[in-house]
Amino acid sequence: MSNGKTIDTRIAIAKNWNATTIPRGISLFLPVPLFRDCYSAKIPLQWCVCNTQIRLPTNYPQVLQAASTLVQNMNSMMKKYSQCYPLALESVTYAGQITNDKKQTVYDLSIVTKPGLGKFQSVVYRKDGDRNWTISDTVSRLNSYGNQTDCVDDGKIKHMCYC
Repeated sequence: MSNGKTIDTRIAIAKNWNATTIPRGISLFLPVPLFRDCYSAKIPLQWCVCNTQIRLPTNYPQVLQAASTLVQNMNSMMKKYSQCYPLALESVTYAGQITNDKKQTVYDLSIVTKPGLGKFQSVVYRKDGDRNWTISDTVSRLNSYGNQTDCVDDGKIKHMCYC
């Protein structure tokens, strides 16, 4: 395809562009919406620079409750893998409350689990007035796991499993 046809094609796409639907990535050849936020751009809360974080004490009761829910959720995800030991909360190494315009409490947590001393990070949240915490889609491993996870091949579970 020649450069002239490529530009003509992109101009035609731009003319038919619907600004009400914002894709994950926005082409530089299309109009950029005037209002963009992390939610509309599908950027996870922990990576959104629009929100501010307030550091919380790691022994704060709500932080410990949220961290325990995170570990329970990780164990639930690994349930069908009997070769993975159940994890327990060793410590909370970081807790930050993410401020946003929704009526919910959002914590960015970094935790250490045992056995294996795995270091993990995730966002947990709950709607105001709700007692149950919900885990974000992503649980990230922050430290190397070496051969601790050799008994599992599932990429979604491997970083959490301790064999």
